[in-house]
Amino acid sequence: ALDIKEVDAVLTSVQPTPNRMLRYIFSDPYFSVGPVLMIRKDAAFKNLYDLSHRAVAYERSYTWPLTLPGASDCVFHPYDDILRAVEDVSRGVVDAVVLDAIVANRLAAGLYSNTLKVAGPPLIPLGLYLVVKKGKNEELIHLFNEELEKLKKEGLYSKMLFYWGLAD
Repeated sequence: ALDIKEVDAVLTSVQPTPNRMLRYIFSDPYFSVGPVLMIRKDAAFKNLYDLSHRAVAYERSYTWPLTLPGASDCVFHPYDDILRAVEDVSRGVVDAVVLDAIVANRLAAGLYSNTLKVAGPPLIPLGLYLVVKKGKNEELIHLFNEELEKLKKEGLYSKMLFYWGLAD
């Protein structure tokens, strides 16, 4: 849509790569996404390295957890239903589950608020961005980044995320 001039900007999860940055200008990430570890509240794991030789669940159709840094020494257990994997973490059947940050944060703030937590930031730094075509509407990115920084400094950004059941 940017290339054929249908829109001035897009909000996207497409990540800035050196090749994409030749054609487009990306804002600062306005929200971090990506895979996270969900663990029991009493567990001290922070990353996959801490889970060496431990049971880690993942959704069978998404094999990317097997390629994450620190994954080589984990004992992975595929699940057809990611919610069953989350339930097995809460019951101690497995030590952790790798799943999408948005889903994990909502579960940790809701149904599993007394038993589970998200262990740290996303395992891969992925984000959502505002993007414009290079040479067109670049001032929009500058204004967006300024206002995003202002929202964060004033504490409104965290309040908005909390309202939507998301984590900063």
